[in-house]
Amino acid sequence: MSVKNVNSLFTVVGGGLSGLTAAYHLAQKLPAARNHLGEPVAITLVESSNRLGGWVQSERKEIQNGISVLNEKGPRTLRLNNSRESKSILQIIDDLNLHDQVVFTHKNSHASTNRYIYHKGKMNSLPGKFSHIFSRFPPVLRPVVPAIFKDIFTRNNTPKDSLDESISSLVGRRFGNKIDDYMVSAIMAGIYAADTKKLSARMVTNQLFRADRISGKIVTGIPKAQDSIAYNVSQSAFLKDQFDSEANDWNRRVKKNGTIINSGKVINTAPLLASKKFFTSEEIKETQIPKIFSSTEYSSVVVVNLTYKGANLTPYPGFGFLVPRSTWDSLDAIGVVFDSCCLPEQDLGDPITRFTVMMGGPNFSNQFPEISNLDNEKLINMAIETVNSTLGIKSEIIDACCSIQKECIPLYGVGYFNRLVGLQAWLKTWNGGLSVSGAAYGGPGINSINLHSRDLATQMISDLNVGDSITHKYAINPTGLDEILNLY
Repeated sequence: MSVKNVNSLFTVVGGGLSGLTAAYHLAQKLPAARNHLGEPVAITLVESSNRLGGWVQSERKEIQNGISVLNEKGPRTLRLNNSRESKSILQIIDDLNLHDQVVFTHKNSHASTNRYIYHKGKMNSLPGKFSHIFSRFPPVLRPVVPAIFKDIFTRNNTPKDSLDESISSLVGRRFGNKIDDYMVSAIMAGIYAADTKKLSARMVTNQLFRADRISGKIVTGIPKAQDSIAYNVSQSAFLKDQFDSEANDWNRRVKKNGTIINSGKVINTAPLLASKKFFTSEEIKETQIPKIFSSTEYSSVVVVNLTYKGANLTPYPGFGFLVPRSTWDSLDAIGVVFDSCCLPEQDLGDPITRFTVMMGGPNFSNQFPEISNLDNEKLINMAIETVNSTLGIKSEIIDACCSIQKECIPLYGVGYFNRLVGLQAWLKTWNGGLSVSGAAYGGPGINSINLHSRDLATQMISDLNVGDSITHKYAINPTGLDEILNLY
């Protein structure tokens, strides 16, 4: 796995978004070496499949009468704001000159302001902006006000000596179980395709977790939690430097020349389950490598893309709807995205309406106990029935596509932080020869993945330490986890 005695050879394992981003930023930040070596610094990208992009899988199909359908089998949208993550994405768009290919959704559009939770057979519209608080208060939100008072007036009940707990446990203790059953479970199933009873509160809802640990209450403890996070950031020379430089000019490009040294370094962005195979053999047993490689569960999702004849068929214009735990037993889906409402510019030809139905996730093992025997036609029919029963759409279907995304999202289980700490300690024994980046570290979202891979590339270039132009400005022998763990 480690590459030794080579001329500044960086090997990136995995051609998904993490690997591509890391390789790209290494190439952008490396000093010119042709004058010293007679050839450019080598960056090798290793990918096991016959395509790049990982779980981003976009398929454009020509079907009938000039109709062109875009089926997204993985991530399909980006939510941008003023965060470092968003600025990192904008930098990539700017670097690659993709401005003309980016499709934007206006902040006041239905897709931006209308999101729904399907609860007890009814569509519940959630407030999309502050003014909606007074006009949208569906049944699914009724437990919210009592829950806030429960948190305020309930004494500190934080488990003693507990370094972590599930989101369901934290929310239940402070707000009551209905908040989790009706709302939080739906949101987390939509993001992580996992059950809040398994997800780590420390890793996934860190601000709420800190608020509870610091003040014993969440509502009144949020400001203290935010101060705590800000303090941790201020203690990191790397993060402070990045914030300062980006505040002045987020799209500044810095390229410096310097002396090239011999350095063999590997960035592993492969999933944990696949990575375990890299480090185990007849000589090295599974018990000798970090527990995180074998103990991490992954969520699986069935994705069905449906295209109907006719435009604007949904009676609820918006981004889509999510399904809470209280409804998993009565509905096959965990969520439906209204693709044509989100990005109508992608629909070409005669009028159509596209949906993406997601099934499984936290309920996958119960819903599909034998994954090897899944029948695509049956899955498509389940998705069609979901759209029919929830949205009342019975128009002609002109295209249907089914994908089974097995083990696609790492599950940040209770105790995940400690497993990351163990992995970090193990990586340090490689003395800079091995580091990690990807969905299993710091969040599975595209924005987070992109930023952490960029940050790691920046740290690794600094770690070359070749004189005035590139020096040990940050941590020596970066692991990819050093700054991430500071945030939790």
